[in-house]
Amino acid sequence: MIHYKDNPVQRVCSGGETLRRRLDGVEATLDFAVLTELKAHGATDYLALPIRSIHGRNRNYMLTYVTDRPSVFTPDEIADITRVSQRVAVLCDIHGQRWIAANVLNAYLGPKTGPRLLAGQIRRGTGEELRVVLWSSDLRSSLSDRTGCRAIG
Repeated sequence: MIHYKDNPVQRVCSGGETLRRRLDGVEATLDFAVLTELKAHGATDYLALPIRSIHGRNRNYMLTYVTDRPSVFTPDEIADITRVSQRVAVLCDIHGQRWIAANVLNAYLGPKTGPRLLAGQIRRGTGEELRVVLWSSDLRSSLSDRTGCRAIG
């Protein structure tokens, strides 16, 4: 079981913590499994930023940056990355809202009609011709006809 303190996603998204880890040299801090993997691929620096939703909910997204440069991230680069990253919340929220809309439409209209409506393929006042069979059956009547009994209810 992965605990909160061992999971960078939980610490950044839920806790709102910014994580910076140097992955090179003897001072490398490899307190998450992903950092060991990144270091094995030549990474030298890791930065994970919480990005607050624009809707003001208690929700954070997480953006991570990794470099394999020997010079690692400079303080000015981190400031620039942080400033630009805050704009990504708009894209994350749009994606989240579209995901919610797709799920609601699928639940109420079905997996074929929901996506078509979301894509703008179905408009009010339009229709399409379908060849279908409608079958209606009353099992109580057919049982009573065979057995001579009348169902009550």
